[in-house]
Amino acid sequence: SLKCDLFFRIHQGFESCQTAIGHDIKFLMKTKERILIVSNDLFNRNGVQAITTNHIAKALKMSPGNLYFHYHNKEEILQELFKRM
Repeated sequence: SLKCDLFFRIHQGFESCQTAIGHDIKFLMKTKERILIVSNDLFNRNGVQAITTNHIAKALKMSPGNLYFHYHNKEEILQELFKRM
């Protein structure tokens, strides 16, 4: 699926979802990569127009300000997702 393909393109170099000491991958992934994965999932499930940056931030359990530090708006997130396809 597109979501799985995008996940593996973003995470080339990760051998598994957990390290030998059991850390969850969300702590290993860079924040920008987590934003892209969650955004892609939300866009696929709900449609691009229905999802706001506030929805994305809430799904990531981060403040909107933290999201804006990494991507200034939804359009930047979409541009990065399209670049990686």
